[in-house]
Amino acid sequence: MQVRREAVCGNLVASLCIQLLPERSPTLQSEHVEALCRAIAVEFGASLEVTHGNEGGSYVNFLFLSDDVPVLWEMLCRRLFLNDETGAAIRNATIVTRTGDRGWDDYRLLHHYES
Repeated sequence: MQVRREAVCGNLVASLCIQLLPERSPTLQSEHVEALCRAIAVEFGASLEVTHGNEGGSYVNFLFLSDDVPVLWEMLCRRLFLNDETGAAIRNATIVTRTGDRGWDDYRLLHHYES
């Protein structure tokens, strides 16, 4: 994955990526997760790129760019991962990472479905 760090008005922008593996939670609609992520991105003022792929199994990547990833992560936890309706299914089907001080070279694992 390429390093996505840019300076915007003097603030360093970092990346947070949620990878959704739909096969791990068949009842979860990826369109619903995408709608939630888009709403959170708009509300938070983060940019969001969504890509779909099928390398070794189907996946959807939600790549957020923000100058305040820790606060964005808190919001995502509350609105996605602790959601009463779909939180358990989302936790069971996602991996979440964020860039570190050297981009993806020292990324941090925030959540893994096996943890």
